[in-house]
Amino acid sequence: MYEHYGETIKYEIIDDYYGDYKIYRFYIEQNLIKNLLERTYRLYLGYEISIPDLLNYLENLNNENIKISKVLEDIIYNMEPKAILKEDKGFIKLLYLILLDREVDDQGLNYWLSELDEDKTRLELFNDILTSNEFKMKYQLLE
Repeated sequence: MYEHYGETIKYEIIDDYYGDYKIYRFYIEQNLIKNLLERTYRLYLGYEISIPDLLNYLENLNNENIKISKVLEDIIYNMEPKAILKEDKGFIKLLYLILLDREVDDQGLNYWLSELDEDKTRLELFNDILTSNEFKMKYQLLE
């Protein structure tokens, strides 16, 4: 077991030939990605990700055919969101829950609302959070 940001992550050693660190890192990354995708579907789209879709994402990410940031961007910009996202406030709150796994504080909410008022697009806001120090620290294994 491994503790990462309060989450217990299970791992197993397949073959010691590759070295413990590589195996542990693989399973930790898989669990982080799985949780991030499940949260994105549940909170943003309003339904659970199907097992075939999850496995397809994981396979493409493992084969380095695509990056997690691109997967998240495709989900957020190419799939139909829940109604709450019509308003900027709801969009910001949901991005925090999905990407940072926490509620947005008032200061952060006001900052991002002002950025959107000053003609920043939602895609730019999304990318700013993806490249934030907080996201990088939380998901440093995915870089």
